[in-house]
Amino acid sequence: MIRTLTTLMTLVLALPGALGVQDDQRAELRERLAEVMRLHLESKDNQAAAPDDAPAEYEPQARAANLDEAALPTIKLVASRSASRPGEVVAIDVFLENVVDLRGYQVALEVTGGQAGRVDVHEIAIDTGREDYVFDSSPAVTATDSVGARLAVALFRDGVQVSGPNYLGTFQVRASADAKGRFSVTLRAGQDSMLRASDGEAIPFRAGPAAVVNVQAAQPTSKNGPALRKNERD
Repeated sequence: MIRTLTTLMTLVLALPGALGVQDDQRAELRERLAEVMRLHLESKDNQAAAPDDAPAEYEPQARAANLDEAALPTIKLVASRSASRPGEVVAIDVFLENVVDLRGYQVALEVTGGQAGRVDVHEIAIDTGREDYVFDSSPAVTATDSVGARLAVALFRDGVQVSGPNYLGTFQVRASADAKGRFSVTLRAGQDSMLRASDGEAIPFRAGPAAVVNVQAAQPTSKNGPALRKNERD
């Protein structure tokens, strides 16, 4: 079972050229690789910790310590709105800035905080038709995993320069019926979120601020309709 995006991208990036795939075969290969990527995202093995003998670049942020943090590529989360109510959906768009050579990425989110209930990832989409989509119209393999709150995309060949902000994907989050309070949506660190260059090397990056979703508790209702607020009763 494929354990890391590094191994997966070796397949995605190397096979078309190495096997001399013709244009009319690329669609079939793309479908097969998409299935491989889907299995990769769903695999429990993919969530395993890095092996003790892994090279330093196994952890994308490992090489960032000696770099100017302000010059690092940045992954940003932008919520469609900050206020929400139980049961409502909020879209979290993911953007990337400042990459010289990008050939693949994986983004995973986590939600923390709140006074009660929870906010969960409801659906994931990668709108490749957007004008600001990072890979534009270049052939790529995409995969999403709503249960694991992850998405991944890899180009078939070469890499792109990103000045940004350029769009990576969208996570839709939904508040549970009993949710209330301030929830923070952030990148999951480690191997769950990563950038890869055209040579397969990890690209150090930094995460922007959390996207905040403030869930207001549902108003209680009476038999005759919504309950009146105090100032309406006085």
